[in-house]
Amino acid sequence: MGDALFPKPALQPTQPRAIARMNQIIGINDWYLFPQVARIIVFNRIIGPALLGMRPDETAIAAAVPDARLCLGELDRLVDGQPFLAGEHLTIADLMLAPQVYYLAATPEGAAILKATSLLSWLGRMNARPSMMATVPPEAFRKAA
Repeated sequence: MGDALFPKPALQPTQPRAIARMNQIIGINDWYLFPQVARIIVFNRIIGPALLGMRPDETAIAAAVPDARLCLGELDRLVDGQPFLAGEHLTIADLMLAPQVYYLAATPEGAAILKATSLLSWLGRMNARPSMMATVPPEAFRKAA
């Protein structure tokens, strides 16, 4: 619907393979990366301490690390040297994943996993976009990270 209302720049690919890749990555985010990784690691390392004064649940974090390795490893494989997750152009998948990977990269666990991936250079490209710079996380989150 978004491309029908605001067609430029298009955020959905037109080639079937790129459409499938975008949807695959969105599915990884929605079913695995956010609920099994970011929701646990980022909450315990950044959000809970910054907003609620909570101590990190190290057991929950440790349990989420294998899923983090799996998800981030698969996303790294899917990037396959492309400038964006689904190919040559920015898509909805990039916009959905950027905040998750941004916050994960700010945690010790996420940073350790991401350092050997091409996702870091992708995140650098995403962070350089005006839309990302205009939506800098709140100060409390930046300090907690």
